[in-house]
Amino acid sequence: VFNTEYAKFQKINRTVTITMPNVRYSINVTSLTTNNKTVNITAKTDIPKDILWEGKLLFILPNGTQIDAIYGANGTWWAEHTFDDYGEYNVNATYVGLDNVTVNNGTITINKVNSTIALDNIVLDYGESANVTVTTTGATGITAKIDGNDVAVINNYTIQISGLKAGNHTLTVTTIPDNDHNPVTASSKITVNKVESTLTVDDIVFDYGSEGSGDVSFTGASEVTANVVNQPSAVVSVSGNKISVSGLGAGTYTLNVTTVPDENHTSVTETATLSVNKVNSSLTLDDVVLDYGESKNITVTTEGATDITAKIDGVNVTVNGYTIPISGLGAGNYTLSVTTISDENHNPVTKEVNITVNKLSTEIILANETLDLKVGDEVTDLANLTPAGAGNLTFTSSDEDLVYIDDDGIVIGNGQGQAIITVSFAGNENYTAAENKTITVNVALNDASASVENDTLNLKVDETCTINATIKPDTIMLKIKYTSSNESVATVDKNGIVTAVGEGTAIITLEVGDNEIYAKNSTTVTVNVKDNTVNVSASDLTKYYNGPESFVVTVTDSKNNPLANQSVIINVAGVNYTRTTDANGTASIAISLISGQYNVTTIVGNNTVYSTVTVLPTVNATDLVKVFRNTTQFYATFKDSQGNYLADGTMVRFNINGVMYDRKVSGNNGFAKLNINLEQGQYIITSMNLETGENAANNVTVISRLIENKELVKYYRNATQYTVKVIGDDGNAVGAGEIVTFNVNGVLYNRTTNESGIAKLNINLHPGDYIITAEYKDCRVSNNIKVLPVLTAKDLTKKYGTPDQFIAKLVDGTGKALSGETVQFNINGVFYNRITDTNGQSKLNIRLMPGKYVITSSYNGTNIANTITISA
Repeated sequence: VFNTEYAKFQKINRTVTITMPNVRYSINVTSLTTNNKTVNITAKTDIPKDILWEGKLLFILPNGTQIDAIYGANGTWWAEHTFDDYGEYNVNATYVGLDNVTVNNGTITINKVNSTIALDNIVLDYGESANVTVTTTGATGITAKIDGNDVAVINNYTIQISGLKAGNHTLTVTTIPDNDHNPVTASSKITVNKVESTLTVDDIVFDYGSEGSGDVSFTGASEVTANVVNQPSAVVSVSGNKISVSGLGAGTYTLNVTTVPDENHTSVTETATLSVNKVNSSLTLDDVVLDYGESKNITVTTEGATDITAKIDGVNVTVNGYTIPISGLGAGNYTLSVTTISDENHNPVTKEVNITVNKLSTEIILANETLDLKVGDEVTDLANLTPAGAGNLTFTSSDEDLVYIDDDGIVIGNGQGQAIITVSFAGNENYTAAENKTITVNVALNDASASVENDTLNLKVDETCTINATIKPDTIMLKIKYTSSNESVATVDKNGIVTAVGEGTAIITLEVGDNEIYAKNSTTVTVNVKDNTVNVSASDLTKYYNGPESFVVTVTDSKNNPLANQSVIINVAGVNYTRTTDANGTASIAISLISGQYNVTTIVGNNTVYSTVTVLPTVNATDLVKVFRNTTQFYATFKDSQGNYLADGTMVRFNINGVMYDRKVSGNNGFAKLNINLEQGQYIITSMNLETGENAANNVTVISRLIENKELVKYYRNATQYTVKVIGDDGNAVGAGEIVTFNVNGVLYNRTTNESGIAKLNINLHPGDYIITAEYKDCRVSNNIKVLPVLTAKDLTKKYGTPDQFIAKLVDGTGKALSGETVQFNINGVFYNRITDTNGQSKLNIRLMPGKYVITSSYNGTNIANTITISA
């Protein structure tokens, strides 16, 4: 058969007769087992090629479906077919067009494939749970067993594993296949590892000598065991969750605790700290009571101590073992402090007890309970105190004007009468007070007498005579007191000189004794006087300045009759004034003196009288000392010539520093005030009473508010400061916080006082002379400040080429040479640094050409200029 189109043949119709040979052919359908529902059904035939194309091969399925086959090669036919389900299918075949064909059926077996399971071995720790998700193919889920026991599966593929004991377990997983797969079962190994049991042990703290216990908690174990590391003597017991330990000395130890595990756990060991505290040692000690001077040995009982120390009121006491000797304590209360020296298992303890040292009792022993004395007598050794040396007695007199007793117990009769001496001992730190004792002392006056050689004297007026008298006993303690019974007739002085005054008779009494030391006694002398004298009376005069009073002299005879025309000389303030008595026997002189006291001598014949004239001031004031412009002012008191205070509003005048000030009296006491606002200094103020014409001068001193300021000489920039002390209105230092203004070199500086009232100003001026002014509350003081240079040099004149050096000398703040410092020189625009030597000299070699140069030397901000002249 060929294609006529391509062969370019003309199409024609022909009849072809094919005669089939009488041969039987076979068709063998190939049996096949597969997992795929879509299969290639194949068959092998032996039909020759020359007849092969005369028909077609059909595959016949069990349900009668016929499928056209496609010829392949080599007698092989095939057809692709998809079966609806898995199973075995008996496939027949037929060849259309041939009858002589024998067909051998084939079986197509389509098996489901096994689902798959990806399952690994599993390792867990005891108590651990795990959700194991199984990876499968061809399954809609799984079932699982562990050791043959069903386990839950969640979300179809996840196995919940929990609650397994330690050991090996078998996990069996079976798929729940889908429609295309078979179930499969896979197994894996679950290994559950033992885990450590848990153990918590508390540290145990207990006191030495007792049993300590602590809690232990554990899981995964049936019990625990415990031991103290390296302490075989320790007693350790465990009961449930409680560990008890004893038998250890004080210290810190390690407790090992180990679990006894169950089947699912392993053993674990933990450590805890055992702290065995030292306990206080014991000390038995009682209060101590003893008398002053007594000694005692105190034995102390202790436990847990190797020794003791002791102190009494903080002072160490030597102990003998456990015995404390106590001696030498004064009376009083003391604290005995005893401290144990503990062993290794005990703490030292200190116990304090009281030591009471009782005072010893005392008694006063009198020599006599009664004493009879004369005034002036002395008596000793009145009493003694037992025990001897306990202290000093105190003696007191009920009346020291009568009986005096000193601290040493010496009794002196002072005056007539009776006094009680009380002897006492108040006690002291070691002895009790004694019961007071008394001594009655009776003091009598001493006997005294006076006698005269002549008990009658005959005198004329103005005559004198001395009474010769003898005193018994002859002692300077006795003086004679002379008195006249009629002093108009005769007077007597203290020395017994009798003066005849007027005609008549007078009795002179000589009295000895004063009834204090000596009893009074007397004798008399009769004086007979004949009168021929003149009496002059010139009384003292007291008057106010410019008052009208005059000094008056009165002259009379012995009968007190006035004597006229008597010449009277009055001497006042060294000037004699002569006056003549009038008919009344009087003469007077006006007193126009300035205020003061004057002696006046009046002479009439042989009679001289001394008097005093006192002129009282009508201006009174006192000198004034005040702080600059404080509130203190000057006051004066003004009176009229009669001594009356000038009335309120009366004008007075003050003159100070050449300036007159009129002021009015204020009040009823004659006061007038002048405010003093002068600069510091000393002034004279004159207070003028315009009513009486009297002037009074006083000193006014105004003290600066700034004191202790001094002239200052210092070296440039040393530490010396200018200081002033500020005082307040009361004249005392003001203290801290007050501002003082300093003006130096035209610059103002404010500084604050320290707690001593001192303000300080650092002086950092260049060398030279300055005036500094300090000001506080308008008060100013000035001083000179001289700043000395620390850097000096002299001009240099030299010849060119000579080695002369320019030398600058440097000193420190005290004027001493300063070495090791750098001085800078500037000459001709070039700077040079040179170090000072031990003499403070800094030297610069000069190698300049001939000419005249200015060199500037500098150090620490100070500069000096000099001239260097170099000749050819």
